[in-house]
Amino acid sequence: DMFRSKSKSSNADPAKRILTVEVIAARGLIACVNSKTSDPLFDAKLLSIGGSSIPKEGFKSKTKSNTIAPEWNEKITFGSCYDLDTIDDLPSLSIALYHKGAYSVSEVPLGGATIPLSSVPSGGEFDKWVSLHQIG
Repeated sequence: DMFRSKSKSSNADPAKRILTVEVIAARGLIACVNSKTSDPLFDAKLLSIGGSSIPKEGFKSKTKSNTIAPEWNEKITFGSCYDLDTIDDLPSLSIALYHKGAYSVSEVPLGGATIPLSSVPSGGEFDKWVSLHQIG
């Protein structure tokens, strides 16, 4: 179970660091519908050092139907509400994938990943497939 994420840190405005994340795709997801496919979606958010969600720094994707290899190509910008220039207290990017059934109220966890923003160089790029771990 993996997903591909491309992150780019920008210093376009010298007063503010912005993080642009592009969630491209996932592959090898667990099948939840008749053991053949899933209806995956993801949510992405910034987590503080303590692990709590940072308000107003989150995104939820649209659901992709009938696939275990969804493609999103979603660009998300972080840093509009939270100061990413904090030296010793950089947050982490959390991405969680879920299955959303057509008539279901709840979401079934498919996996997730956490990427420390300290691993994304300022003004640099992070582009790779990331292994998912079990969530929920």
